Amino acid sequence: MRKMVVVFFAVFSLSFYAINCIADGSVSFSSDIVPILNARPFFEKFIEKTFSVSDVGWGVRIDGPVMPHLGGARMGPYSFNAIWHNADGDVPVVLKINTVTKFFDILHREISGGDLSEARSIEEVLDSIEIDPQPNRGSVNSQSTSEGGK
Repeated sequence: MRKMVVVFFAVFSLSFYAINCIADGSVSFSSDIVPILNARPFFEKFIEKTFSVSDVGWGVRIDGPVMPHLGGARMGPYSFNAIWHNADGDVPVVLKINTVTKFFDILHREISGGDLSEARSIEEVLDSIEIDPQPNRGSVNSQSTSEGGK
């Protein structure tokens, strides 16, 4: 019986974490994402020349007791509706920007391990991009391009 209570509590806690700590939040491509892309000029240029990207997108919204000092901050992955200008014409897609996120404490020391309750800031670097079909649109095979080194 005690084991069942522990398992129930663990499942309940994880559900609470998922509901209260991770949800979608809006982001701006020009003010939130372009600075991340600036560190990887190849991808910045590729996205600029290949897509027309809506300025409003969504990312993971940090909230709740797990990271109380970052409440409301956004982090990747980010998704934006976009028009993919390819050889066969313009295709509506969802452009996903995947990032690697690092968490820092009040003294700007990187936090390693699972306890992020003292996280005060985050830094993100571009990891990869993905192209997915927009919901309820024709099928475009999911494509992924990794930064893969430099």
